[in-house]
Amino acid sequence: MAMNYKCMNPFEFTLPTKIIFGPGCVKQLAEEIAAIGGKKPLIITDPGIRGAGIDRIVTGLLDKAGIEYGLFDRVE
Repeated sequence: MAMNYKCMNPFEFTLPTKIIFGPGCVKQLAEEIAAIGGKKPLIITDPGIRGAGIDRIVTGLLDKAGIEYGLFDRVE
């Protein structure tokens, strides 16, 4: 079956994003924030993650490193 390219609009997508993935890599968070000159990261989550306490892993690391952060937990 041939693809109908008439319905596709050209686009460009560029992501200069660094992704670090793997067990325990969250421990590098403060170091990575410092490396990009971050001043006050925003943590975006949902009530379920907050209720389960998973966000405390991240906030604990930031607190320990003395990094001020914002927290938004209203994602639906």
